[in-house]
Amino acid sequence: MRYHSDRELFSPSDVNLAQRKEAIEFLEHHPDIQFVDLLLTDMNGIVRGKRVERDSLEKVYSKGVSLPISIYGMTIKGLPVEETGLGLEIGESDASCYPVPGSLSMQPWQKRPIAQLLMSMYENSQTPMFADPRMVLQRVLRQFKERGLTPVSAFELEFYLLEQGDSEGLPHPPFRSLRVKGRRPLRFTPLMTLMNMPSY
Repeated sequence: MRYHSDRELFSPSDVNLAQRKEAIEFLEHHPDIQFVDLLLTDMNGIVRGKRVERDSLEKVYSKGVSLPISIYGMTIKGLPVEETGLGLEIGESDASCYPVPGSLSMQPWQKRPIAQLLMSMYENSQTPMFADPRMVLQRVLRQFKERGLTPVSAFELEFYLLEQGDSEGLPHPPFRSLRVKGRRPLRFTPLMTLMNMPSY
C-alpha cells in the first residue's frame, strides 16, 4: 500500500486521545520518575520510540510528539522498504503521536525509576495513521462488530530455557538433563545458539 491519507478507513470512534489529567496524576503518584519511554510497535512487532524526561510528559499528552512515519515501513532489521512509500521517497516525514489512554505505567525491571507509555500515530488529531498496527486492529474489530461478531483469540507464549551465565555474565543454551520423579531424564536441546544471534 502506498502512503496516502484515507479518512474513509476510520470512524470517529477510532480516535481516543488520552487526557492530560492522566499524566498529572501519575507524576504526583510517582514523584521519583526520571524518564518516560514513549513506545510505538512497528508492523513487525518491534518496539520503537524515544525516551523523554519527566518534565516533558504533560506536553506529550497535550501536544503529542513527532516521530518518523518510516517506522511503519521498515524490515525486521530496521532497513527502509521504499516500496511502502514511507521512507526517503517522501523525505522521511514525521507525524504526531499521542498516548494510548491507560497505558502509562512504571518499568519495575529498571534500576532507575522509569515509566513507559504506549503511543499511536496520527496524520492529524482526527485521522489515525493508516499503517499504525493498533489502528489496523481497531478497524478490523469494528468490522467484526458491524457484522455482529465477536473475535476470540488465544496466544502462545514463546520462551527459552537458559543455563546460568558464565563469569562474564553471558547466558548459555541448556545442556543439562532435567530429572522428573518417576520418569526418564529429559534433555533440553537448544533451539539456537544465543552467541550467534544477530543483534539489531
